[in-house]
Amino acid sequence: MALKDQLQRELSQYDTLKTKLNNCNNYLSKANSEIINIKSTVDANYQINDDGSIISEKADGLSKKTAETSNYLKNSVIPAIDAKQNQIREQIRQIEREEEEEREREERARSSYNSYNTYRSYRW
Repeated sequence: MALKDQLQRELSQYDTLKTKLNNCNNYLSKANSEIINIKSTVDANYQINDDGSIISEKADGLSKKTAETSNYLKNSVIPAIDAKQNQIREQIRQIEREEEEEREREERARSSYNSYNTYRSYRW
């Protein structure tokens, strides 16, 4: 029972982590949209001799990094968490099956014991 409780706590912790990572990913997406807007504004209004500005280049690099981080979270980290949660759920189901089998064995044993005692009392 202690292992099952521990697994359920771990599952809950993964749920919390996944929620936080999804929120983080949403913030990264919003930030990336704002960075793209900044780059567009800078490109449209602050060019000298048709050359892009350093700010535009930095914004472009930052946009790429936020997009990479967002994609990594979405395509690697969160699916890994899902896989680990599925593994934990399967462990919990296995423990529950074993507990049910143990209850059934105990019930059969009690039933056999009661049947034997009933038989014994009629015999004498």
